Amino acid sequence: LTRVLQFVLVALVFAAMVAATLAVAFRSRPVFVPVSGPEDPIARYRTVVIQRLGLFAVGLALVIAAIAGLAAQGDWETVQTFINRTKFGALDPVFNIDVGFYAFSLPFYRWVLDLMFAAVALCFMLSLATHYLFGGVRLTGRAGQISVAARAQLAVLAGIFVLLKAVAYWLDRYYLLFSPSNSGVFSGASYTDLNAVLPAKLILLFISLICAAAFFAAVFRQNLQLPSIATVLLVLSSVLVGAAWPQVLQQFVVAPNANEREAVPIERNIAATRQAF
Repeated sequence: LTRVLQFVLVALVFAAMVAATLAVAFRSRPVFVPVSGPEDPIARYRTVVIQRLGLFAVGLALVIAAIAGLAAQGDWETVQTFINRTKFGALDPVFNIDVGFYAFSLPFYRWVLDLMFAAVALCFMLSLATHYLFGGVRLTGRAGQISVAARAQLAVLAGIFVLLKAVAYWLDRYYLLFSPSNSGVFSGASYTDLNAVLPAKLILLFISLICAAAFFAAVFRQNLQLPSIATVLLVLSSVLVGAAWPQVLQQFVVAPNANEREAVPIERNIAATRQAF
């Protein structure tokens, strides 16, 4: 029953999102479709799609919905363990959250987030393809051209995607508590995780919110300069704050005196292991 319900619900959500994306992109197309010349490479495809518009739109939505539903129904145990979640009666030493959250709730939240990532990314690509097909996005000239409607829809979808990335950074903090340490000696949040990776996740979360706001602001602006700068900032921050800084801390602070630096994380690992038994 859970598998059937998951298939139906996920399929309906994906079908609705795909249909809405295609409808908005098609209705906001330019009145006069510009062409690059008599040899317009997509003119014949545009003609075929317009002649069978309903078939293409409905068929594409149904195919994507079926694929999404089939992919989602296999994770029925994740949903059932979330529905029947219970407390362990033990708190983790970092966030003071019951261990049941990590066993039952966190996998479900990650599952839902992954589905939303896939849906928004798919809608972005379909929107881009539709606007390109009907002239909202043109690759003529050096920089190309994009209509106001196309820019608005793509900016909103990109902003939603970055917002989901902010949620992912928030959830990533909890995964540090049962990830293998850099040394491989124990599992759980190491010294580097607690003092570099954990703050980095929060920094990247706030940068993601700024980046999402920049994309939403692009709906009302005439260019994409602001979201471009914000995206570059997010990428650079991911490299420097999210990857480089933890490696530097691990190499020059933890590695020379690992026994002292990792003493507390190892004690927590031992205590959790004993409590588990």
